[in-house]
Amino acid sequence: EDIAAHLRASKPVMIYGHLGTGKTELAMHVAKQYLEKEALIISGSKHTSLAELYGHQVLIVDKESGATVSDFFMGPIYRAAEEGRPVIIDEVNAIPHEVLISLNHILTRQPGETINVQQDSGKTVTVKEGFCIMMTGNLNQGQERYIDREDMDPAFLSRLYKIEHDFVPQKTEGTLEEETGKENELFHILLARVMDKNGNIEAPANTPQKLWRLAQASRVIQNVFAGKE
Repeated sequence: EDIAAHLRASKPVMIYGHLGTGKTELAMHVAKQYLEKEALIISGSKHTSLAELYGHQVLIVDKESGATVSDFFMGPIYRAAEEGRPVIIDEVNAIPHEVLISLNHILTRQPGETINVQQDSGKTVTVKEGFCIMMTGNLNQGQERYIDREDMDPAFLSRLYKIEHDFVPQKTEGTLEEETGKENELFHILLARVMDKNGNIEAPANTPQKLWRLAQASRVIQNVFAGKE
């Protein structure tokens, strides 16, 4: 709800957190369930180019003359703006800095405003209601596991609403009988996975205790990976 509220106010959002927390799934869930739109997804990497964001020139055959002419194929950023759809830029800080900062102007465009298609001289796109940008990434804080991530420009980051998405909550100490509760979401997810559609579990009697220990062990591993333990 927090993410959707900012997107409706035309504020781009950056969801950041560690590998495996479900950032991309969260972004797709927001687009489908809260914005009721199918998002266009851009998978970021060190090889991502301007053409993958904005489009490129193509050769087509003119139907009337039969001649081969040059045309511009619009990329996901322009198409989403024109169609009023969300864009999800996954692993945004893996994208080279010089490519990423090209978004600075577009990030602040409001519905009804126009965007010049710089790659196709003279063409403009009118931003339609529903256009918004979500980004996911692992902010580089000097940790060895993310050395392939770019340090993001402060001016670029200032345009974004940033929200951290952590691993699913789970207590790592105590027994199932002592500590079970709604805050242990990881355990409840595991429990739900072994239930049938009526909420019944057909399994050995000690299954809940084993799932509880599995949830605790998983969270310890996640904490170690995140540098918290």
